[in-house]
Amino acid sequence: MKPYPVRILEEAEAELFAEYDWYRDNAGQDVADRFRELIRLKIRRISRGPEVYQEIDGIVRRCLVGRFPHGVLFALLDDYAVIIAIMHLKQKPGYWKKRLKAL
Repeated sequence: MKPYPVRILEEAEAELFAEYDWYRDNAGQDVADRFRELIRLKIRRISRGPEVYQEIDGIVRRCLVGRFPHGVLFALLDDYAVIIAIMHLKQKPGYWKKRLKAL
């Protein structure tokens, strides 16, 4: 199966940078680097098999990050996946829904 191209909304990319900075400042460079690498790994997995992830709200699916309390929220469109949010799972549920209008 051919991998899906992945696009990342600017807001989701900004969240990734903000979370990376938080981990660097509060837990150290090694932890921040592990966080970033896990996010990259999850995005590659989304590209290779987006259908395996649970739908949580309409077309939105969630890929849990694992060692960190985060999820990669994405929408699977006709020929690509869009990363909507890199979200901390215990903060502001549903804030990302307004981003769906941009799809």
